[in-house]
Amino acid sequence: MENRGDIENTLKELRSIVDKWAPQNKEDILYWFRQYFAGIMGLDELRLTVEEKQQKIENKTMEPDPKNAIAYLNRGDVKRNLGDKLGAIEDYNKSIELNSKYARAFYTRANFKNNLLDKQGAIEDFNKAIELSPKDAIAYFCRGRAKDGWGDKQGTIEDYNKAIELDSKLTIAYFNRGLAKDWIGDKQGAVEDYCKANELDPKLASHFSNNGNFEIELSNYTGAIEDCNKAILLEPKNAFAYYTRGAAKEKLGDKKGAIEDYNKAIELNLKYTWAYLKRGEFKQNMGAMQGAIIDYNKAIELDPKFAWAYYKRGIVKEKLGDHTGAIDDNTKAIELDPKFASAYLYRGIAKINIRNYTEAIEDFNKSLELKSNDALSFYNRSIAKEKAGDKPGSISDYKKAKELDPFLKDYKKIKIITKIFLLVLFLSVFFGISMYHVTINFNSIYERILILLFMVVFYSVFYVFRKFLRKLMYKFEDIFKMKWKR
Repeated sequence: MENRGDIENTLKELRSIVDKWAPQNKEDILYWFRQYFAGIMGLDELRLTVEEKQQKIENKTMEPDPKNAIAYLNRGDVKRNLGDKLGAIEDYNKSIELNSKYARAFYTRANFKNNLLDKQGAIEDFNKAIELSPKDAIAYFCRGRAKDGWGDKQGTIEDYNKAIELDSKLTIAYFNRGLAKDWIGDKQGAVEDYCKANELDPKLASHFSNNGNFEIELSNYTGAIEDCNKAILLEPKNAFAYYTRGAAKEKLGDKKGAIEDYNKAIELNLKYTWAYLKRGEFKQNMGAMQGAIIDYNKAIELDPKFAWAYYKRGIVKEKLGDHTGAIDDNTKAIELDPKFASAYLYRGIAKINIRNYTEAIEDFNKSLELKSNDALSFYNRSIAKEKAGDKPGSISDYKKAKELDPFLKDYKKIKIITKIFLLVLFLSVFFGISMYHVTINFNSIYERILILLFMVVFYSVFYVFRKFLRKLMYKFEDIFKMKWKR
């Protein structure tokens, strides 16, 4: 076939054959043949990016064949993906207008209407799709999924039953039916469906856990937990699913659930270095520094070239006042990964604390070379320059840090509050000692008890305030120091 004429003649012959042998799926079959031939001729628009398709729509160069129902259906899909709801529904309507027996157009429009919460319109379209193509497993599956969203669990199961009857290898139908059975209390039936789904697609659990990890990147933590729950249902020994779910729970503030999932991930895989790292980071955020070091040590024992574990352990050592240890760990992280900007940053912070300001500035310079808009590097370099006597440079860096992250102002305020608190704490100790000497001069036992109770209340308030302030400081340190990525 050397030209369009040959292709069109071939398609005409195919149309007559398909009309006779597969009238229900005629449009779909012809569409895929068109795409195949288009690929041969270098015309395959399926290879266009979303942005290119959008540009073509805007320039009206992606106009479909006025008599091609599939062309309108596929342009409708493009518009839907681009957020053009009105344009999408218009193209779906046009596709059905051109071919009123096109089942796929009906259930595609039904899915779209369901997403728009047009329940009645979706039901009508699903029913029409099934009427036109009663042996189309996907049509039943789509209607079952919609019914599930409406709360009709029994109707959902019935449609999934039919989809599986028509296509016994439709993996997702088994899995979704398992979820519906689980909802209505049929635990045994649910387990059987999960096992069948996993048998048909052994990688199904991995798909869900990987998608959960992707949802975390998008900050959709609830969605991540749901995907990981599905992965665990399919594969109860999936350590990665527990690890990912733990990370999502931690983001949502479910501390108990997070640590349980990290523990389970490690129980299932005793050599899971990232699980040790994440659990260590969790302990660190909770103030359990020694527990964090134990986990980081284990991660390093399992993988001596794990740069992140050295970096995280360096952070903890810095918090515990082991500045030399912090420098050594961050130096090792840099040795393993010379482009690890955060390791340069933290090594610089440790060097400030041993008053090695010149080398600290060099580390902050390297950090900024690797990450030019890092507010924390500018902020700490301003401190190092101030200590080194470079006032103009210090002011310039601090202004740049505030420009990049105005929240740094609050961080500085918290540090000032901390210093004030320490002063007040010192005065309170002095006051307490004075009150003790006063108390022993009271003759009445009641007066002594009253003063002692006052002291207990006074110190209790300061103890609670100290814990609150410590958590607040950790929170700010998390924001500015501990959650930086390369």
